[in-house]
Amino acid sequence: MSNTGQFFDKQLEYELIGNLLNENESFLEIADSLRADDFYNVEMGQAFRAFSELYEKEKMIDLGYLARTAGVNASRLVEAMDAGFLSANIVWRAGQIRMMAQRRRTSQKIKRLESQIGTLAPLEIANGLSEIASEIALSGDRKRTYSTLELSEIVERTQHERATEPGHIKGIKTGLHYLDKTLRGLQSKSLTLIAAATGFGKTTLALNLFANIARQGRKILFISNENDVAINLDRLSGIAGGRPLKEITSGFNPENVVNEFRRAFDSKSMFLTDNAPRTIDEVCGLIRKYSIQQGVEVVILDYIAEIAIADSGEANRMESEEQRLARWTAQLLQTARAQDVHLVLVAQLNRQGNAGGKPTKTELAGCFRMAQKAHSMLLFWQDTNGQDVLTVEKNRTGNAGVNIAVTFNRPSQKIWDTGLYDTKAKQVLTKQGTTPAKYDGRAAAAGEKPEPEQAGFQEYIPF
Repeated sequence: MSNTGQFFDKQLEYELIGNLLNENESFLEIADSLRADDFYNVEMGQAFRAFSELYEKEKMIDLGYLARTAGVNASRLVEAMDAGFLSANIVWRAGQIRMMAQRRRTSQKIKRLESQIGTLAPLEIANGLSEIASEIALSGDRKRTYSTLELSEIVERTQHERATEPGHIKGIKTGLHYLDKTLRGLQSKSLTLIAAATGFGKTTLALNLFANIARQGRKILFISNENDVAINLDRLSGIAGGRPLKEITSGFNPENVVNEFRRAFDSKSMFLTDNAPRTIDEVCGLIRKYSIQQGVEVVILDYIAEIAIADSGEANRMESEEQRLARWTAQLLQTARAQDVHLVLVAQLNRQGNAGGKPTKTELAGCFRMAQKAHSMLLFWQDTNGQDVLTVEKNRTGNAGVNIAVTFNRPSQKIWDTGLYDTKAKQVLTKQGTTPAKYDGRAAAAGEKPEPEQAGFQEYIPF
């Protein structure tokens, strides 16, 4: 690096180009990690770009031809060849050049943001800083290509884990036993879509997942675009203590409500937003911020249709609501992948109300556009017998079409799963050797949650 405070080293760049010219095959060691625009010296950047293009075609590089293609004086390349015989290896040099390039870009972005501070709102400044921080955190995460040996080792390790721990859940657990067995947990860099009809309980299901994941000590962010903090906290209090919401909102036994909430969530790394209008860029900025600053592993967004349309160019796009939701989903998934988090996205079915059985393709129209990007899609619905059902409609890590019987205690907002559900016979499937019982929705809603060992799972799940 020069003494002027700029992040570049011309000599190092000369040496790297010299390495390539002296030993053409060394390009393979850095091809995936270095780009032409990482070079500060324009001539050396042009030489690297030309070398990359020519190597893919010819493998062996003619010095004169390279000079003409790059528009660089051949004598400069000869000087680089002399410098390239010196000291450190090409991988180290490439790493140093890439690091200094990232520092230059970061410095430029900070200066640009600083020049705009007088015209930006505080939230816009915060989002700009979070984007810069995100790029710094991810700057060393270039795409990796695995060799045959590495691929074989991954297969061997994976198969060994499966053999020693059959049914092992590798992702983050949702706290719903049958759902975890089906999805194998929530995997990072992926998206789970939850779809339900208006007023059926999609937010309540999302809050139950939020509570279950937080109580495991996993770091989780709940972005609410619909309910304010007070409403969601009342529901979380009901989930934590099993108390009816009416009792909580009336102020009855307030000390007990507070103690139950603290026992459930104290020392847990959970974050809950208010319901202020947010654009898609602001939502993605929140995900980046809490991933970088707090190490959040799971983000729940409730719900996508309530994201605000930007006042500027986005509002003028000639696109339908379905197209806009699909575009937002793609942007959210891109952010989740970049930040190494799992995103739970809550969406609404076209159907009004909660009656009518399992949703049809017509009712799923908008959600299916979003489901194309999802790792898994969950439908939350109620059959004509009053049974609440969570259907795994899509699942990239296992079987789809799995119907899970859940109990939704509406007074307390608590939700848990009780077994697999036979939608034709309208029966909850229990342990092998027992008779599946007809479901009584009203009785189950007031009942106790069964112990995990009482759940007959492996005998019925279609793996």
